[in-house]
Amino acid sequence: MAQMAACPALYLPGGHTQPYSQLLAVKLHLMSTKLQSTLELLVLTNYMYLVIVTAVVYDHVLTFAGEVEYIWRRPWTWVSTIFVVIRYIGLCWIMTIGLIGSSFLPGPLATCVSLILK
Repeated sequence: MAQMAACPALYLPGGHTQPYSQLLAVKLHLMSTKLQSTLELLVLTNYMYLVIVTAVVYDHVLTFAGEVEYIWRRPWTWVSTIFVVIRYIGLCWIMTIGLIGSSFLPGPLATCVSLILK
């Protein structure tokens, strides 16, 4: 008769032993739990990027009428220039970072955009 090989055991403090198969199962469970929490955090981060981009675009849409009245229809000054540059560079920056930082863009497109920005 063939003898079955005994499962090796790990000796724990206090003289207790634990079979490797049980330790492996516990380790895999902990890894899957960690992976799941990491993926949940990634999804949360994606939604946070989306919320930030939406809030900034919404603010630009709401304040555009005032911008036209107080900036575009008045004589052009250095303050007007600074306002427009900061407002629209900030809008482009937030939208670009929001799309690149999240996983809403597919892989090759995100890679192309990130290479352009470097």
